[in-house]
Amino acid sequence: MNIVQRLAQYQKLYSEVGSQPCAITAQRLAVILCCSERHVRTLIRYFEQQRWIEWQAFPGRGKQATLRCMVNSDQLKQQFIQQMLRQGATESALRVAHLDANDLQLLLMPHMGGQWQAEAPTLRIPFYRQLTSLSPLSVSGRSERHLTHNIHAGLTRFVTDNPHPQADLAHHWTHDEDGLRWDFMLHTGLSWHNGQPITTEHILRILQNLAADTRSRSHFHSVRAISAPHPLCIRFDLSRPDYWLPYRLAHMECLLPHPQHPDVGAGPFKIGLFTSRLLRLEKNPYYHLRHPYLKTIECWIDSHSSSREAEERGRDPAHIVIGKPPRNSLVQPIQQQTSLGFCYLAVNLRRQWIRPEQARWLQRFIRQCRIVERLPVEAGIILHTQSLLPGWSLPPLVLTEGERGALPQRLTLLYPPQPELKLMAFQLKQELEALGCQLRLLESQPKHAHEKLGLADLVLGDRLIGDAPEAAMESWLHQDPLWGAILPEPQRLSLYAVLDDIQQQKTDEVRHLALKSAFIDLMQAGSLTPLFNYLYQVSTPNQVNDIKLTAYGWFDFCQAWVPPRSEI
Repeated sequence: MNIVQRLAQYQKLYSEVGSQPCAITAQRLAVILCCSERHVRTLIRYFEQQRWIEWQAFPGRGKQATLRCMVNSDQLKQQFIQQMLRQGATESALRVAHLDANDLQLLLMPHMGGQWQAEAPTLRIPFYRQLTSLSPLSVSGRSERHLTHNIHAGLTRFVTDNPHPQADLAHHWTHDEDGLRWDFMLHTGLSWHNGQPITTEHILRILQNLAADTRSRSHFHSVRAISAPHPLCIRFDLSRPDYWLPYRLAHMECLLPHPQHPDVGAGPFKIGLFTSRLLRLEKNPYYHLRHPYLKTIECWIDSHSSSREAEERGRDPAHIVIGKPPRNSLVQPIQQQTSLGFCYLAVNLRRQWIRPEQARWLQRFIRQCRIVERLPVEAGIILHTQSLLPGWSLPPLVLTEGERGALPQRLTLLYPPQPELKLMAFQLKQELEALGCQLRLLESQPKHAHEKLGLADLVLGDRLIGDAPEAAMESWLHQDPLWGAILPEPQRLSLYAVLDDIQQQKTDEVRHLALKSAFIDLMQAGSLTPLFNYLYQVSTPNQVNDIKLTAYGWFDFCQAWVPPRSEI
């Protein structure tokens, strides 16, 4: 019988008899402990050896013995959890914690943040909600995106603070003069997390499947064929030049999971355990690039208490706290930055319930009446958008004579359940109703939002922007069903023609300027209005070195490290 079962048995015993001496028979103990009378004697001997009980038996069948429980079962459980965590036995600690419904986070407080467990550097992070899928084609949410990028590898990858794609499974790539043939040269000796070799055939088969999958095929829209002309080479033949290709292959949807085991990847960390209460990432011993300094990263999930906290604060936390502060002390921010991603309002001009001139008037109205600044959101969470991307200033909103016409009497607004956007939806409803426009609100869910796009005149949304912002913006126009649903057909076809021309430009500077112009056209047409950015922040009460914020508001797992035990 393992320690978890023994603790469970002792908890049953303690709950029945308490801490006071009592007279009891072996038959009665067998009922309490759900075992045979013979096994009762084994348990009593074990409990005595551990000094959990005092036991005095008397000769004679059916005689009552004297029993006294010496240790409170809850205190005993906490002692074992702390001992297991110090030893790095996370799974055992998790099983012990499931003995009752007490708040696990209270037991874990002393063990959060940077720790040395079983002589290995470990980082434990309290997390406020359950994590969803970490499969590259099913991931949603910025936290899941960051975690997935650490689990899976691609032919190329993005590195923190570098806007250009870097080598990953491919160490170099070249293209011909016309940009129609691209060769990606693979590292030798690549391995999956489970130690199985990664073959060129594996990569070829996965990429061919991705090119056919509805969730990822937009990244391959110019790819005519994918082949392996010789060992350690993946070739892309294109129907037209696409100088975004190395960027596309670093995107989330182009990461390469194991063909038979989707949770197995080739990134710097592998999944050690993934339950509703704990995600444990372990350093990948077969990683082909520079290894991370941390051995283990654990996200301990307390979705019940933190969901109440988030609701009280009125926000979906954009701040990450590594570890728990001591009583009556505050954590100090280590890194802060404004997200490149933004929340926006899109106008559905395809439905024709609202005209372009009315859309432009609404756009200016939102800026001038300062709706974002008046939202009841905790300070330090959002910031009114001043530019679409750094250097991409918002165009001036100059209305021509006659463009100040009244809004329609009724409009429909689609919004996600994100707290700040929900507040924005209700604020817009009040503002527009004061102008004589009744606004009907529809709440969408992330997985099914596209199904309601055709029903909405106005759409609130949130766009995450990764390490290569211009490439992410270009990908947004190709991937998101929003544009097909809200742009009139002539405008949509014109936009895609512009994108085809942009991708054929060899230099980054030319592509970026042309893409900026395309987004300015969308804003000036009234189709898109950026509203606000999030303010990302990472804080910690204990020492964790080289915390570097990523584009998704998390910290770079491959750079952080825990100082020697004596310094923590």
